[in-house]
Amino acid sequence: MEYGNIPFGSSSHAFYKLEMFNRVIKRSWRPITTEMFITTRKNPYDIPKHEDEIRLVSVDVAMRAGKTNDNTIITCARLFPGKNGWLTDIVYMESHNGENTLAQALRIKQIMEEFQGDTLILDIAGAGIGVADALSAVTKDEIRGVEYPAYTVMQSPYIDSKVYEELTSRAIARDAKKCIFPISATSQLNSTIAVEFRNRLKKKLVSFLVDEIEEEEFLIHSKNKDILDSANTEMRIYLLQAHVQTTRAINESIALEMQVQNGLVKLQEPEGARKDRYTSISYLNYYASLLDKELLREKSTSDENLDAFLGVTYIM
Repeated sequence: MEYGNIPFGSSSHAFYKLEMFNRVIKRSWRPITTEMFITTRKNPYDIPKHEDEIRLVSVDVAMRAGKTNDNTIITCARLFPGKNGWLTDIVYMESHNGENTLAQALRIKQIMEEFQGDTLILDIAGAGIGVADALSAVTKDEIRGVEYPAYTVMQSPYIDSKVYEELTSRAIARDAKKCIFPISATSQLNSTIAVEFRNRLKKKLVSFLVDEIEEEEFLIHSKNKDILDSANTEMRIYLLQAHVQTTRAINESIALEMQVQNGLVKLQEPEGARKDRYTSISYLNYYASLLDKELLREKSTSDENLDAFLGVTYIM
């Protein structure tokens, strides 16, 4: 797996190194299957949401089908307040190839509502704006017999006013849920996103699922009845697919090579390779980095207030 101390899949110009990815999470969140929903309406793999927890869903959008085209990637993360920022656990990921805007909007809402997501970080460049339009209407799930609320852009100082006004005016339903954080990447923003991902990885603020082999062993030792049923291959895929997606996401990330153009970082994937999983995670991480600033600002203000109460003064 190694040659000249360079991990497989990366080069000496790799912007991300394998050792940056902290793979420690064994309990992944898994969405309910349609069969579970119809029969019991209970998901044995759901994870209750904590009071101080923030949940994010990030989507990198693609439309065209085929092995050579990108996938739509949906990533879910649980965030908990820490001393140096929000501790970010990437607990789920899935991919879709060649699905239309309505199908993608339905799946995004299924994930968002069941996961109890607080914010949807959405790629609105290119085909993404079509998905945003579809999300802005009430969505009917005919198979499950559920109607999901309309989504629209949220209010945030980090969203350009023109983008906010445009997306608000495009919303189909009235009183849509304001939960979308839109991203339309520029060279400047892509550079910032890449650097923030590297910074938060190095600070160990981001944790990932263990690989699929370790997870399967964990489930077997835990006497999980679904993994022990060797005849049910679909269930095995269901249990392990997020771990496989995580492995692919990390491989995509460490394969990216850094170039500097006009003082900005540009990440280039190898010829014929993808970086859609990296993109979905890095967009989510970028939004988490914005939350870090607010969290640390609140912590700094709280510390200053406490010091003032105790009679501590600062020398400038």
